[in-house]
Amino acid sequence: DGVTDDTTAFTKATNSSIVIPSGTYKITTNVTLNGEVEFLLGGMLSTTSAIITFNNKIKAPLNKIFNVSAYTSIVVAKTKQQIGYPEWFGAIPNNGSSDCTPAINNCIKVFDVTEFQSNDYYCFSPIVVGVGFKTLQGKTANTWINVGDCTRIISTSATYNIIEVGYSSLPTGGINNFMPNTCINDLYLTRSVAPNANYGAAGILFKYTLYTFVNRCRSNESLIGFHMLATCQTHLTDCYAFRSSVASTGTDYFYGFYLNGNTTIGSGGNASTYLDKCNASVGGISPSSFNSSGIYLDAGFADTFINDFECVYCRVGININGNTSQAGNVNLIIKNPVIDVFHFAGIFINNTSRTGAIEIIGGYAAPISTANNTSWGIWCNGSKSALSITGFQVVGISSTTTGGLNLTNSEGVTAMNNLYTEVNQQGVVIVNSKNCYIADVIRNSRTATNAAIKLAGTNSRIKLDCQVSSGNGSAVFGLGYQILETTTGTDTNNIPKLT
Repeated sequence: DGVTDDTTAFTKATNSSIVIPSGTYKITTNVTLNGEVEFLLGGMLSTTSAIITFNNKIKAPLNKIFNVSAYTSIVVAKTKQQIGYPEWFGAIPNNGSSDCTPAINNCIKVFDVTEFQSNDYYCFSPIVVGVGFKTLQGKTANTWINVGDCTRIISTSATYNIIEVGYSSLPTGGINNFMPNTCINDLYLTRSVAPNANYGAAGILFKYTLYTFVNRCRSNESLIGFHMLATCQTHLTDCYAFRSSVASTGTDYFYGFYLNGNTTIGSGGNASTYLDKCNASVGGISPSSFNSSGIYLDAGFADTFINDFECVYCRVGININGNTSQAGNVNLIIKNPVIDVFHFAGIFINNTSRTGAIEIIGGYAAPISTANNTSWGIWCNGSKSALSITGFQVVGISSTTTGGLNLTNSEGVTAMNNLYTEVNQQGVVIVNSKNCYIADVIRNSRTATNAAIKLAGTNSRIKLDCQVSSGNGSAVFGLGYQILETTTGTDTNNIPKLT
């Protein structure tokens, strides 16, 4: 009845297998149960201060079986019982007035694996993974039409992160003492209210983490889909960030994947980050109306590998904002990105460090039909890192105001075997840059008044070996090659091949 003290009965059965029938059983002093324990429907243990230790397997229906005031009251043998369920701690899914957060957080602290069902779990505050070697396991996050299709975590807050992983402050001892080994699989994270832009709420925030693996997770309606701050060895695979609701307050923005390098660890703000087959997109909000980036790498970053990323309808597909005042911006490799319907730039590279190294290999970018009149497939502004671009395509057929490659105040760029088609703005523009080699293909089938290649300002040590051609056999550019330099620093022995 939850009133009578049942401690003695459980103490006598400490070495036996136990079946707990329907009812509430009050425990007042510590009890250790060495045999298997089975809860029947309605059976529950209740304590306010005692510790109940389970040294064997637990079998129970998906109902509340632990009525405890603190998670420390339940101890399990990890070798016998790895998996726990939020329902065991009182979570009531599919009920918008029931806060599942306390039950989920207690389950995470007690069990190595917290397993969710194909239900909606409403949360009034953040889910916190604050200790290492934990797994959150959902059901099929990538599809949802009706309740029960997958595991949805629904935040009722406009200001909170939905899930927070890691430590709140820098631990002593450096990276090796960051919170280790977290795995999150198959969760669909969303909000019941529009986000507040003054708070920067994320679907998942990772902070001071080491070896984190996130697979097949979706983050909807947050300012930031996945936020990495001072992390090492973070692996995101087949994850998706999406926004369709306008922020309720503040200056709106959206970063699908935010590699926040403003807290320095080692040689960068986030070390060893891997994004594989991830996706970010915006729906129902014009990319011209707010600042949106599919991936945003900010300040320090190191050892970052982005493979097969896809982005749709963002202002910038991949936004790389470096830090020229510090060492870093090294080992960024982007392979085969697909950037559709961008508004400002497919890939924007800004103020990267001279000690940096960046490679873009393959992929393509295509603009929105109403693109900004200074939009570019790849735009480098103050890029000082060693930058190699190979096999990238800019397909401008949907817009009359898009260019291929823009180098402004940049150094050390090598661009080879890239294709810029139907780029009426210009194929290549180089302004106030030096030590660059460009050997790309520019091809239009429609008439453009601008030059295919334009150099302006003060450039030095620029070498060009491009091919400019028409797709219809007639002249389509106003000029093939235009020099408006204050001081000519272009190797004129390698002028573009015009056909």
